[in-house]
Amino acid sequence: IHMLKNHGVDITGVLTKKRPVQEYLDEAPMLWDGVLKKTYQKKEKILPLQMAEVDQLKTRLEKFGQGVRDFRFDFKNNAPFTFTGPVDEAYTMLDDYKAQLAVKEEEAKAFNEKEDLFELQIS
Repeated sequence: IHMLKNHGVDITGVLTKKRPVQEYLDEAPMLWDGVLKKTYQKKEKILPLQMAEVDQLKTRLEKFGQGVRDFRFDFKNNAPFTFTGPVDEAYTMLDDYKAQLAVKEEEAKAFNEKEDLFELQIS
């Protein structure tokens, strides 16, 4: 209020929410403290749910990581690096691996978004 007066802004007679502005500005710090208190109460209330979801996410990430390792092992052992059959079969195999890899990449992006949401280190 003093800053407004120092800059030549007259707020007498100005209403906000059908109350004088000065009255509203005097109550603003208390209202803000109320908002902060409610925010912290809600955070405390949802924290157990959030932690349970984080634990589930970590479990699903471990399973996903194992799936990626299995995919890599299968690719290294079965991909047509030294293929002796028809060329069309080799391309079909590579296309299948490419499709599987695309699925894994989409799953990884979804996990990264969830890690970001729950403020975990992105893997």
